[in-house]
Amino acid sequence: MENESIISMNKALSRINGLYQKWFQTRTLNSYLIQTLNALFMEPDLTQKEISDKYQIPRQTVNNAIQALKKEGYVELVQNENDKRWKIILFTEKGQKYAEETVLPLLTLDQKIAKRMGPTKYHQFITLLQEYGDSLEHEIAESKEASHEKR
Repeated sequence: MENESIISMNKALSRINGLYQKWFQTRTLNSYLIQTLNALFMEPDLTQKEISDKYQIPRQTVNNAIQALKKEGYVELVQNENDKRWKIILFTEKGQKYAEETVLPLLTLDQKIAKRMGPTKYHQFITLLQEYGDSLEHEIAESKEASHEKR
């Protein structure tokens, strides 16, 4: 594959990331905090480990976000009955309201983009992003294994 395509892809991903960062900054939100809030809002009853694994956010960063949310009275940690090692993160009533005020504008933004792109292109976009992520994960794992073999 030619370098121009790789450069274009990197620019496109960086642009999208940068635009989301600008959007977060206009609302004085930390990107990891909003990602954590979004994860909890969209998929209730997650553990810190699940948020970290599913959203590729470092565990310590998730922990910091959860501690900040807990300090403000937005979340509580409840023992996971299926696995006692992990606690499920639940919104308090105050936290649910905060999450709605914070996450719903982001969802509205994403819904407008999906509508503008149309369902077919939007689905293709998601599918290709997932495929790229899977391939990237595979290549990283292979390069890690190769570097261990050289030692």
